[in-house]
Amino acid sequence: MEAWNYWRVIKTLERFNSVQLNTVLNRLEQEIETLEQSITSLHEQIASTNSSISALKERREELRNQ
Repeated sequence: MEAWNYWRVIKTLERFNSVQLNTVLNRLEQEIETLEQSITSLHEQIASTNSSISALKERREELRNQ
């Protein structure tokens, strides 16, 4: 579920004022934070992989030119 959909669910649940729903809200917010951290980590891994690929391509080109 996209973060926007989570946000909409949270806003809907905020209209109700009960302990159970507040617990659900807290869990959803934690899940969103976890997902955002995972996405950030994946972006970092992709950037690192792309950097490695670029370095390998450069090295391959150097070896071809020898």
